[in-house]
Amino acid sequence: GLPRQRVLHPYRSAFLLDASRCQFPGRVRGTAGTVYIRRSAKLLPATIHKALQEMRAIGMAHPLDAFDIFEIAELADERRYPHTLYVVLRALFDSPDFDYATYKDQDHPLLQRPSPIHQLLFGKEHITLQFLLGTIDIPEASYDDNARLIDHWLHQLGRDTPEWQQKLGEEALMAWVGDQLTMDRLRNLFRFRAEDGNSFERLDWMVLSPGWLHIQMAFANSIHKQHLGTAKGRGLSAAFDVLERKGLQSSHTQGPFFHDLSECLHIIADAQLREVWLEAAKVKSLADLRTKTPQELHALAEQIISHHASSEALTRLKQRNISDDIKSQSIMFLRDVIPFILLRAAVRTGDVGIMEDMIPLMLYRFIGGRNSNYAGEMLELLQGLHREWPPEVCEFVRENCWVINNTGRRTGFMPVDEAQEMNIKDIKVTYRSEGPNIDWQYLQKLHPAIHVIKAVNAHMETEMKTRVRGSSHTVPKKELDTKEMQKWYQASQAQATVNGRVLQRTAKKKSPDIPRDFLAKGSTAIQTGKSLETWIEARSIMRSTSQDWDTLDTSDSDEE
Repeated sequence: GLPRQRVLHPYRSAFLLDASRCQFPGRVRGTAGTVYIRRSAKLLPATIHKALQEMRAIGMAHPLDAFDIFEIAELADERRYPHTLYVVLRALFDSPDFDYATYKDQDHPLLQRPSPIHQLLFGKEHITLQFLLGTIDIPEASYDDNARLIDHWLHQLGRDTPEWQQKLGEEALMAWVGDQLTMDRLRNLFRFRAEDGNSFERLDWMVLSPGWLHIQMAFANSIHKQHLGTAKGRGLSAAFDVLERKGLQSSHTQGPFFHDLSECLHIIADAQLREVWLEAAKVKSLADLRTKTPQELHALAEQIISHHASSEALTRLKQRNISDDIKSQSIMFLRDVIPFILLRAAVRTGDVGIMEDMIPLMLYRFIGGRNSNYAGEMLELLQGLHREWPPEVCEFVRENCWVINNTGRRTGFMPVDEAQEMNIKDIKVTYRSEGPNIDWQYLQKLHPAIHVIKAVNAHMETEMKTRVRGSSHTVPKKELDTKEMQKWYQASQAQATVNGRVLQRTAKKKSPDIPRDFLAKGSTAIQTGKSLETWIEARSIMRSTSQDWDTLDTSDSDEE
């Protein structure tokens, strides 16, 4: 069973629970939950619950405004800039033509990876503990389902007695992670119960954090929507045809779409950045850059960002009265895709500082791209981190609720909700139970033991040296694909600036191959639109502070 003493200290602890919908073939839908514990997590102060309620009350009365968000974004951009610069340098270093391994000044400080902004600890002693809860036959399809699930999870954790409910309402916290739909429903339950009789029933003890796998998926889908274009243009649609990648013309939330799209975005970005290096340095081959000093390479990387991969570069074209839709499209794509590449690397290496500094940029993107759901999640994260969470809760969320590490390796981090997706695969596929006598009661007993079964299997494979399929995967023919994309961009002179290169458009409508500037639209909408106003109005609710513990349900919880 679950060792409860490692789950929740009665006075000064918070722990993380991720719950996700789970569809069983031939059965109704259910929900799987997992408790994640970082062994080195700091104990929270004894007064943390009271401090959170006080800061929430102040923060709800003083929500972020446009000026606050711009100020946060500006500071985040400054911190992120060295890492953005390194993405540009890395595109050159990874090119076989440059052959970084034999470059004479490869150890120069200007060419090294920047120090992390906020790097999580890694190593065997920092492997995240996971405890699968018994899967429940509640589909998480409504607010009532989510309310019932809260009761069931607390029952499995032994936290459903009146005594524990009062402790949750007065002393402890629980962090919950899930996709946007789960977060939205839990957040609305938090609002609906604002006037309930005590802090347990009002869910004051909950800290909500959206899963970063789904945030990354929303980011990638936004780039896909913005830069897809047509097969006749120079956007993603045409690039997918060149790469012969099927199934990427329309976005999906299920299956391998996100993995395949992310892989293609990296290849396309590498190809464009290599071409930009050639254009910026005015050379014929990347091998010619081997004669450059580290200072010269660093300066070229800065020039590439300034002139070929930034909003400033787009503005500079307009100021020079240059009409070049192809170059503008290339600048906008690189400006948009480099942060995505940086975010993917930050998640993989556990740099939660970079992840946090991506939030304002993604807010602009989601508002500009009319993804109101994830725009709301970014606003809630910013509001929590800068207005409503005490510093100790902010630190707990960053270090425990965004990524976990199952291996202890430096690059072994993954979003909590991605780890949950892997657990669901184990439940539904790898350790799927079959037979006429399999019922929900049996599944609830089996699933908490899956992590033990996996550990035994891994130990036996290591000890017995059994033949197993590799667990890591390489990107197929990535270098060949990158070179193919380079040839395609060279043929269209995509990185050169050619005045008068204008795509066909009408008086009422731009060409579908001219992407809309989601970042500019989002930035403008924050200042002049209704996005902030709508968000503030939805959360402007007076919350009760009463503590009537006689209203707690003293009846036995539902048996599983």
